[in-house]
Amino acid sequence: MKRTYRAGLYLRLSKEDGDKEESNSIESQRNILLRYLDDSNEIEYVKEYVDDGYTGTNFNRPGFRSMFSDLQKEIINCILVKDLSRFGRNYLDAGKYVQQIFPNMGIRFIAVNDNVDTKNEFENGFDLMLPIKNLFNESYSQDISRKVQSSFKAMQRAGLFTGAYCSYGYRKSPGDKHKLVIDPYAASIVKKIFNWYLEGIGQRTIAAKLNEEKILCPAEYKRQNGENYRNHKRLATTTYWTYSTVHHILQNGMYKGCMVQNKSVRRMRGKAKARAKEEWIIVEGTHEAIIAPDIFDRVQDLLKQRTRQIDFQNNMSVFAGFLKCGDCGRALVKRNFIGKDGKKKYFYTCGTYSRSGSHICTNHYIRHEVLEKIVLDDLNRVIARISDLKNLVEEREKMSEQQQIPLGKRELERIVGQLEKIVRLKREAYVDYKEDLISKEEYIKLREEYLQQEKFLNQKKEVLQVQQNEDQTTILESEWINDLLEHKGLKKLDRDTVIQFIDQITVYETDKEGNQKIKIKYRFSDDMDLLFQTVYTEKD
Repeated sequence: MKRTYRAGLYLRLSKEDGDKEESNSIESQRNILLRYLDDSNEIEYVKEYVDDGYTGTNFNRPGFRSMFSDLQKEIINCILVKDLSRFGRNYLDAGKYVQQIFPNMGIRFIAVNDNVDTKNEFENGFDLMLPIKNLFNESYSQDISRKVQSSFKAMQRAGLFTGAYCSYGYRKSPGDKHKLVIDPYAASIVKKIFNWYLEGIGQRTIAAKLNEEKILCPAEYKRQNGENYRNHKRLATTTYWTYSTVHHILQNGMYKGCMVQNKSVRRMRGKAKARAKEEWIIVEGTHEAIIAPDIFDRVQDLLKQRTRQIDFQNNMSVFAGFLKCGDCGRALVKRNFIGKDGKKKYFYTCGTYSRSGSHICTNHYIRHEVLEKIVLDDLNRVIARISDLKNLVEEREKMSEQQQIPLGKRELERIVGQLEKIVRLKREAYVDYKEDLISKEEYIKLREEYLQQEKFLNQKKEVLQVQQNEDQTTILESEWINDLLEHKGLKKLDRDTVIQFIDQITVYETDKEGNQKIKIKYRFSDDMDLLFQTVYTEKD
């Protein structure tokens, strides 16, 4: 029998959600799903997606994102999970995927232990317990999260280490994971950093010296030692020392023998946020110090003395926070020089190049006035195109309803064709029954199958028609279009305009011919691409 479904296995485990490793381990989930596949004649295994250590309260997980990308590319058309809690503990988002997004994409979803299979959706109806199970999973996760946090705080106040990973220079004691012991090699690097700084060497220079000596940065050192370490503030491509890494080490109170914890808080469905220093839980004398307390305090005094007071109101670039290097992915930094006219001129360069040198990344130099003109001209072109587009659509609406923007038109036509085919098949089945070519029982069975298919296709048709009408009107009446049209004929670029319309500007290195690529991603880019593609394709 030909297998009609290409399956991706989704596996997830998170201690933060209170998962029990024995019953929910990745290996246990994998075995359950593979046994299910062995018993199926219509599903073939294609790929596995794993999120080990990621909470189920949101869908910002690398394994899930990779799986969804493969669904869109039609590499797989079926998802297998052990149970709904492995897929997600957020009731609203999990329900949206299982009951709306996947069915509209034609994706089959199976939660083995919960007996959920969306293939039976239109035959038997959705499992009425599904929303309740999702709600239970979310409530359970919230309750567990509160209990875990309360338990962690009690341990932290007792001076016990509760983190997943130790500060660079320490490792967990083999006999007690809540106690820290010194990692001799990494501790020697920490001492070197403090000594250099006391000698008057700056933090960027310290980072450069460590890179020259080919010393692994903390994240890479932990990875090389077999730790499944992830620093979410660090780019995946960054395997070298940076200013921020050195600065963090110089400020870390753990090095003087204090247990410093509870520095951040993570809310349900949200990112971790830094706590005020007054909320930190600090217990002194919990482990051996790498840096003597008096030396540590001297370094803190020096850090305060050398901190520049920046006038953000007058010194901030209109592009601050929006410029990225097209090669290493780090932010571009603003620099200045005195021009021939004696006035201060500004330019941008790659932050990695500025801090670590050309052996890590290249200059990516661009003058402020050049970049400002490029962005201003492009934004004005977008505004002009939007204005022309709105006029074009209004003309079409006046000419004929048939010439409105047909989002999903091809899929709608396909469904209409299938409905016509089913009507023909029903008629032919009745003729076969009347001519005694099939029995009454066979005719009734065929008729029920055709009616189910007809019901399913009509539901899809209604959804697509609603989406088509919404896309034709709501995108054209979107707030971003109205905002753009209000800015028609921009003469000058200011900070508010950049924040309102731009998501990111990527600057690439100048090539041998002297050409430089600048990529501007607007906050409305996806809507705009869809809109222009639809209108102008239909026009041609």
